[in-house]
Amino acid sequence: MVFPGRQLNIKLLDRCNAACSFCGYNRDRLSRRIASGFKPHQLDVEALIRRFPALRAKGIGILHLTGGEPTMHPGFGRLVSAAKSAGFKVRTGTNGSLLNEKMACMLRDCGVDHLWYSLDTYPFEEHLRHRGFLHLRERMEWGLECLRRYKVNFFAQTVLSRVLPWKNGLPDIAGHMDYYRREYGFRRFVFSYPMHEAGKSEHLAREGGDAVSFNGAELHAMLRHLLDLKSTPSGRNIVNPRLSLRVQLKELEGRRLGLECRAGRDIFFLGEDGQTLRPCYHLSEEVVDRLDGKPLLRDTRFRNCMACKDQCFRDPSLLYEAARDPARFTQEMLGRPETAMDLTRDAWDLIRTRGYTHV
Repeated sequence: MVFPGRQLNIKLLDRCNAACSFCGYNRDRLSRRIASGFKPHQLDVEALIRRFPALRAKGIGILHLTGGEPTMHPGFGRLVSAAKSAGFKVRTGTNGSLLNEKMACMLRDCGVDHLWYSLDTYPFEEHLRHRGFLHLRERMEWGLECLRRYKVNFFAQTVLSRVLPWKNGLPDIAGHMDYYRREYGFRRFVFSYPMHEAGKSEHLAREGGDAVSFNGAELHAMLRHLLDLKSTPSGRNIVNPRLSLRVQLKELEGRRLGLECRAGRDIFFLGEDGQTLRPCYHLSEEVVDRLDGKPLLRDTRFRNCMACKDQCFRDPSLLYEAARDPARFTQEMLGRPETAMDLTRDAWDLIRTRGYTHV
């Protein structure tokens, strides 16, 4: 496997216009924080663009643009276009409230690689009610039509939460996918794992409250359900790798499979100063390296970390393990009967679907 270049997660801003119950960027919660003295972050896009050569020197090849709501940043289009022109792969996402024909055309023309579209629950009306977007339904449906019309590579992103309908003690993932596949033409689905971690984080989305608070047994049951669905016709377009799910199930059972989170080594978070690489959102006070134009410093302080189950870090880590040393990775996985079939199926899925390809 060809090494894809390291991934840098970049928070564009702290603002969002949605009212999601499970997110610290909730517009009402954020307003209260600001009233109490919190100063929201907004990335200096031009300063980051000037640091593109320094990112390249660190081996960064993928920019993962997050928020808040990334499309609310006034420099969103400028950053996406400049990043693609500079040769970076770009992954970003949206809640869909600001999507229009002009933005869809921009995403197509600049060649954004992956666009996630957040969907909390079904039917769409309930999702809009949860986000406080019922009054935007017509606009948002037109935005989805524009993504299809301009063939932007988009996929559905859903948090495993209590906001989803539940059946027999589990979230109705199959019903969720069937509905959005049938009604809105979605072809790929990614599910974010509820996270358990402590300490300060610069990423407010983790402050999810009761909607994403699960004990170990509940989390194990949900991940097991997601893994089982991957083997059914209904779940064939779930992007989450089987092996990543298997690793996390083993961790919840108190065992290890030798696959580590690559945060701080191949996946990073850009500090709010715009000049430092941090291991991840949840270890945002730890500095790995500075954007000084030099090769990446080797830092192994964060190896063996299992403090969270952030899909943005855990799933890509699997691909980086395979890309770094494919022979060792394959040998180790094939030596474990419980993972060999997962590895084979994941490889086939990657070839068949080319990752998140929508059409």
